[in-house]
Amino acid sequence: MKLPKMYISTCDATMFFLPIFNYFYGKYFPNHETVILGFKKPDFPLIPNQKYISMAPVQEGGVQNWSTYLKEYFESIDDEIILWGIDDHLIADKVDYEI
Repeated sequence: MKLPKMYISTCDATMFFLPIFNYFYGKYFPNHETVILGFKKPDFPLIPNQKYISMAPVQEGGVQNWSTYLKEYFESIDDEIILWGIDDHLIADKVDYEI
């Protein structure tokens, strides 16, 4: 069974969570295709099977406008089903693929 891609949203202010997120993600959900959606590109390496997409050079509108970028991005892709998370929501145990 092929699982849908995992999309993780981040922003410049919370990107410091990504190395911590990646540690747990690599431990409990390894080799899963993942797309990080943010703004400024990270200055640290990503884990295997992970790519970064900048939704805009700068996030405008602050916290009141962060979901607008995600809405526009998700409307632009063909995926019918996605898994979505946020950089500070950590995976705490092995993912059960059957569920």
